[in-house]
Amino acid sequence: MGKLNRGNVTKLSIRLTEKASKEIERLAMILNLSKAGVILHSLSKILKEKPDMHELLNLEAKYDLAPKNFAITIKREVADRINDMNATLDMNKNIWVGLLVSDYFEKHSEQHIKDQVPQEELDRIEEELSKDDPVIKTDTTQVKIEINTELKKR
Repeated sequence: MGKLNRGNVTKLSIRLTEKASKEIERLAMILNLSKAGVILHSLSKILKEKPDMHELLNLEAKYDLAPKNFAITIKREVADRINDMNATLDMNKNIWVGLLVSDYFEKHSEQHIKDQVPQEELDRIEEELSKDDPVIKTDTTQVKIEINTELKKR
């Protein structure tokens, strides 16, 4: 079966901080979403408040972005909005969007989890995460299947 028609979409590459990247990965596993889905959810909230150049310069001084880009697929309307904002800002698009997303996840990520997941489940996940370092797997589909199977057992 082919891909569903998602409409007119484009790619956006962003650079994230290491801490934000790990937080996004953790949230993706808890909420059973892709990392791109978690980023897009936050990006919609971030773009509602238009950032100014002064704020971005403060973030640029505060955060160290990883050299590797993370690519996500976004709707053309969102890309147009980002491009309009990019015209007023004198900074690379992948850097300023990455700074805003990284800042958002380093400051506000816990509120998203609390809004979406019951406290008992959060406590259990935090307890399991603190026991031992997670084994990093590259097959995210298999990881999600294992997590869902584990949650169904409980």
